[in-house]
Amino acid sequence: MLKCRLLGALLVEQNSKSHPGARERNDRWVAVPVEAPADAAIGGADELPARVKEEIEAFFLASTRFEHKDLAFLGWADPLTAWDLLRGAIGA
Repeated sequence: MLKCRLLGALLVEQNSKSHPGARERNDRWVAVPVEAPADAAIGGADELPARVKEEIEAFFLASTRFEHKDLAFLGWADPLTAWDLLRGAIGA
């Protein structure tokens, strides 16, 4: 187990598995290890370099390419919004 700090979330919409033809949200949370000295100064996803955000987006596009999920990125959420989304996803 690795203790991490939430930087934010990549807001994503994709094809629904349970309702063909429909779309559903399937956000991706972005975190860094608490004891990552290189990332200590980054307070949230909005502070990530544009290149890093592009690489994260490219990773998720590539990792779902053959699953026909047709990802659409809706933007990036800050850490507080990401926590709210995470709590909602787990029903807390």
